[in-house]
Amino acid sequence: YGMFDEQRYFARGDQVRTFALPWGRSALLVCEDLWHPSTAYLAALDRALLIICPSSSPLRGISDGESQDDNARYWELINRAYAETFGLFLVYANRVGFEDGVGFWGGSEILDPFGQRLAKGKYYEEDIITAELSLDAVRRKRIVSPLLRDEDINLTINELTRIRGR
Repeated sequence: YGMFDEQRYFARGDQVRTFALPWGRSALLVCEDLWHPSTAYLAALDRALLIICPSSSPLRGISDGESQDDNARYWELINRAYAETFGLFLVYANRVGFEDGVGFWGGSEILDPFGQRLAKGKYYEEDIITAELSLDAVRRKRIVSPLLRDEDINLTINELTRIRGR
C-alpha cells in the first residue's frame, strides 16, 4: 500500500532525542519506531518520563477466540512492556477508520509507569481519551525498580561496537 511506503515521505532518522515539556522530558516515536526496542531504551536513557507514539496501525486479522485485532494485541503488549520496563508514561494514539480499502483499529491508550492502563479508546470507532499523569508515579516506579539507574551503558556500547564490527 502506498500509504505504508514511509521511505517515500520520510527520511530515516539518525537520532533519538527527548525534549522538554513544561512538566518533564518526553520523546516522540512515530509508529514503527516503537517496534524497535532500542528506540524506547534510548529515550528512557535520555531521561524521558513520557513516550508519545502516533500510529497508523492497520487491521491484520483476528485469531480464533480473540476479541480484537492481532495487531492491536501486539501493540498493547509492547506498550505495556515498555511503560513498565522503563518506568515511564506511554501515550499510544492510533488511527481509526478506513482509507483506500485499509482499515485501522483505533484502540488508543495511555499507560502509567507500572504498565497499568489509565485510559483506553474504543476499538474500530472514533474516541477521545484523557488521563491525569502524576510525575510522582515515575519516581515511585523507578525507586521500586531502578533498571535505568543500574543500567550499564558501557556494556551496551561495547557490545554494540563489537557486533557492528563483525
